[in-house]
Amino acid sequence: NVYEGLVWFNRERTDQFVPALATDWTINEAGDQWVFNIRQGVKFHEGGTLEPHDVAYTTQRAMLQGRTDGPHWMTYETFFGPELSMASSKDFALAYLGKDAETTTFEDLTADELVQVCEAIKGAVVADDAAGTVTYNLYGPTPWFLALMAQTFLGGILDQEWMAEQGDWDGDCATWQNWADPQAADTLLFNVSNGTGPYKMDHWTPGEEIVLVAFEDYWQTEPMWEGAPTGPASIKRVLIKNITEWGTRLAMFEAGDADWIYVPP
Repeated sequence: NVYEGLVWFNRERTDQFVPALATDWTINEAGDQWVFNIRQGVKFHEGGTLEPHDVAYTTQRAMLQGRTDGPHWMTYETFFGPELSMASSKDFALAYLGKDAETTTFEDLTADELVQVCEAIKGAVVADDAAGTVTYNLYGPTPWFLALMAQTFLGGILDQEWMAEQGDWDGDCATWQNWADPQAADTLLFNVSNGTGPYKMDHWTPGEEIVLVAFEDYWQTEPMWEGAPTGPASIKRVLIKNITEWGTRLAMFEAGDADWIYVPP
């Protein structure tokens, strides 16, 4: 509801996809290069405008900041092959450079080696703002690529300029190591957000509640499927409360104080 990717699932189908922040895409005959045309006129919640470089930056940043035991072993495998399906960005860097992880640490890598890793990742995802496209150069034929692109770990498109203004990586290959494999609470996006989705975060009180409000500049004007909603969300405010005691939660539901509750197994 807060972030979006280039594609989304076709309603309840997990094997069919519809355009989202991309309008369409093409695949080469070998199946290892995908070119997406990026939708124009899309606004981020904090005021920026979506451009192809934001899309490329999102995937590049994801791989360069891949956290230990996070989902990006799938991303590394997709772009660089199964032998480089590593647990974190630091592990990937060592493996890509052919280093022995038992004798070499990430901190041992030279500035030139770090730039080499970053440039390889940038070469895998290339934006062309003038053409309005982003090209993904994969390791090999990847029929499941759209399924990956519909996941939040590749589909949450970020505003590069806003991220840099907040103190995150700005896209410079000379500095990416400063953000590699961070602790969850140390990441910029741990407690702030800036997406393109129909809702934006009003506030988050850890352990208590999350409040989302409708994004009135939402771009969607054509339904993604027959009967799908368009335009700004009709429900203007969503309150997600953390009610740990089951009896209280059920009582709220029965009294009409909650519209939906989670029922534990």
